[in-house]
Amino acid sequence: AIHQAKSAGSVPGGVEDMVSSFLAPSIPWESLLFRWFTDQQDEDYTWQRPNRRSPDIYLPSKIIEEGKLDHLMYFQDVSGSISNENMRRFNSELSHVWNSMEPKKMTVVQFDTDIQKVTVFNEGDTFDKMEILGRGGTCLVCVRDYIIEHKPTAVVIFSDLECPPLDMTGINVPVIWAVLANPDATVERGDV
Repeated sequence: AIHQAKSAGSVPGGVEDMVSSFLAPSIPWESLLFRWFTDQQDEDYTWQRPNRRSPDIYLPSKIIEEGKLDHLMYFQDVSGSISNENMRRFNSELSHVWNSMEPKKMTVVQFDTDIQKVTVFNEGDTFDKMEILGRGGTCLVCVRDYIIEHKPTAVVIFSDLECPPLDMTGINVPVIWAVLANPDATVERGDV
């Protein structure tokens, strides 16, 4: 409608600026990541078992089935193009996911052109610091091989993707990409 009205010459410029400012909203990647994790959990409500917290009122109970967060695999790009501040942000978000979503197992894989370091967290472990190794270039071949070999139930990849796209052949798990400062990055499959 704006376009048709503009061609007729009856739309003031201020209205066009206001409308176009809503076309590209900026949403924090942290909230999208948290929403993605929430969607990955296999939880539902059931009326079969009464809720123990409300014995006087019959309310549904929450059931968490064996879900996609049984083994979360987190790939962190530690190449030279990733700043220490961004690594701090990545690890802060990872700590939040570990504490709030409580996956049974979480594997943190640091990579540049090769796998540099692997840290495994199991239920009850604390995540309070992370030593970073790497600072080479970026290549996703080692990421693909590691996913196929270790078969996680969900994958998160933090990278600037300043490299060729990941070949997703043989990868059959949900993948989310947190792409840093690279609006032209392309992925074969997964949520960006």
